[in-house]
Amino acid sequence: MGARVLVVDGGGRGHALAWKLQQSASVERVYCCPGNAGTAAIAVNAAIDPADQDALVKFAQHENIELAVIGSEGHLAAGLTDRLIASGMRVFGPTASAAYIESSKAFAKHLMCMEHIPTAPYATFMDFGMATRCVRDSGAPLVVKASGLSAGKGAFVCQTKGQAEQVLRDLLIRHTLGAAGEEVVIERFLSGPEVSVHALCDGQNAVMLPCIQDHKAVFDGGQGPNTGGMGTCGPVPFVDGELQAKIRQRIIEPTLHGMRRRSRDFRGCLFPGLKLMPSGPFVLEYNARFGDPETQVLMRLFDGDLYKLLLSCASGSIDASQLVWCDGHAACVVMASDGYPGRHQTGYPISGIAAAEQLPEVKVFHAGTKTDGSELLTAGGRVLCVTARGSTLRQAVDRAYAGVNLISFEGAHYRTDIGADGLS
Repeated sequence: MGARVLVVDGGGRGHALAWKLQQSASVERVYCCPGNAGTAAIAVNAAIDPADQDALVKFAQHENIELAVIGSEGHLAAGLTDRLIASGMRVFGPTASAAYIESSKAFAKHLMCMEHIPTAPYATFMDFGMATRCVRDSGAPLVVKASGLSAGKGAFVCQTKGQAEQVLRDLLIRHTLGAAGEEVVIERFLSGPEVSVHALCDGQNAVMLPCIQDHKAVFDGGQGPNTGGMGTCGPVPFVDGELQAKIRQRIIEPTLHGMRRRSRDFRGCLFPGLKLMPSGPFVLEYNARFGDPETQVLMRLFDGDLYKLLLSCASGSIDASQLVWCDGHAACVVMASDGYPGRHQTGYPISGIAAAEQLPEVKVFHAGTKTDGSELLTAGGRVLCVTARGSTLRQAVDRAYAGVNLISFEGAHYRTDIGADGLS
């Protein structure tokens, strides 16, 4: 009998991971908690709230789970890895202590400063008055960030000091992001292209995955508020082997060293978001898990055994021989509900996915979907992640948009410029 794997995730990232894990010859069954309508077609959805750690541990033990893969930063920060390891299970995902590199941007900036990892000059505050004085003494544009977890929506690029003060008032006085905004980071704005780097770590060593470009803003041209991500493409054409070597040397290795020095050994996926400056790569922030929707592109490019790779990380001895990649490129276009990342309506019927998946190299990952009888409905802000592979980036992007054009639901919104930087 093969292994049983549990994926703790309910979005497009979880669907993509489950899809690739179930292709392993070593895997008998994949469970998803909570999963979505897409994972239900390829795995077993567990009707358990992942926040109920007692119930989740009991379920994992009853089903003889060999490996748990935790996708969500919130569950990592809440110590789900610690609980599962304590129950005797192998887990891909850092402990709460190591995941602090994501759950506290203030801690992450301090780590970068102490370990001489390139990042923008910054200051941290919990007091509104002191924070506004910092803004008034600084030049614009500035970036104001909530230090805590905020689902990718806690970073605000402020073109004027007035805008920055309004964001500070929202976070520190009005508490619009709750506890996540009780401490803020104010940093200098860095201009230049952004890339997402994923490194799989076993506590001591790391292997790097292809660089991916995310598109965070909700509208074309990088306009509008930040989201969890509106689309991705990769490998990034303007990141060559020399730049990847610099990223490893200047960022990944000193980060792991700094975490070990603080007794926060990191096992899992270390995902720094980078800004490419003329002097080299600078870290914008760290994530302690696979990105979403970066994972959707990575899983379309990955051609190895994901189960064996993640299990080796969780066991403390990464198996780099499993890093096998397809030739060419992949792209992902997110189809979102009207109003996202703000208030939005759900419950609308979705049609056209089967037709889209008949196109060459198109695969649709579900992010926010549910079923009502035989009908597929929208159930979140980001609804679908339409992905495609191609021999060139142009072909991958065109195929993804061809898939998007066959899918419909009321109020569907998507960016039309995914991959534009790489194509130019």
